[in-house]
Amino acid sequence: ILAVGPEFQNRPNLGRNFVVVIGLPTVNQYEGYKAVLVAGGFFVALMAAATGVLNLLDSLLILLMLYLATGVLTATEIRRRAPFELILIIGCALGIAQVMLSSGLATTLANQIVTVFAYWGVWGALVGIYLITWLMTELITNNASAALSFPISLAIAQQFGVDPKPLLITTAFAASASFLSPYGYQTNLMVYSPGKYRYLDYVRAGLPLSVVYGIAVCALVPWFFPF
Repeated sequence: ILAVGPEFQNRPNLGRNFVVVIGLPTVNQYEGYKAVLVAGGFFVALMAAATGVLNLLDSLLILLMLYLATGVLTATEIRRRAPFELILIIGCALGIAQVMLSSGLATTLANQIVTVFAYWGVWGALVGIYLITWLMTELITNNASAALSFPISLAIAQQFGVDPKPLLITTAFAASASFLSPYGYQTNLMVYSPGKYRYLDYVRAGLPLSVVYGIAVCALVPWFFPF
């Protein structure tokens, strides 16, 4: 997907290098004081959060109200652009994660992982949580898989009595490792039909990348963030 200027059509050999699916005119929505307000307001909001004047959520909420009050943003645009489906998925996943913690399911799953990988100790458990999160992220969204694996990682850290940071960081990396499936991540699915890809194309290209990526994460995370 390219956002190009008017001179783009005058360039040579466009037919050899590009397939034009659709052309949409681009409109610069923010000019003059609006552009200054958008950039300056965002910078001030980040600085307020970074210096501890406000927490990030409050700072961004105030910025949102400022945008609405000045007409930079409208309620209609928020409804049209806000990823409500994604918010719903993340919210449901976090709710399930909380139930997993309170019901003891996270501890039970952590026990199973520890049992299977007990020979390799806490490093083996780290590999186990990576594999589980990776398998989930190939089937559901990365946000949901991270939210579901988060309580399991905490339970494993508690069982071994170690710092949970390396396990949680491994969970975050594994949740972003959707290379084998077109359904696990939005960009994979975006190019699936326009590129005329087949499912096996993702497997052929993604399997070597998944192996190298997984080995690198499981080897380097405990090195940079010791237990």
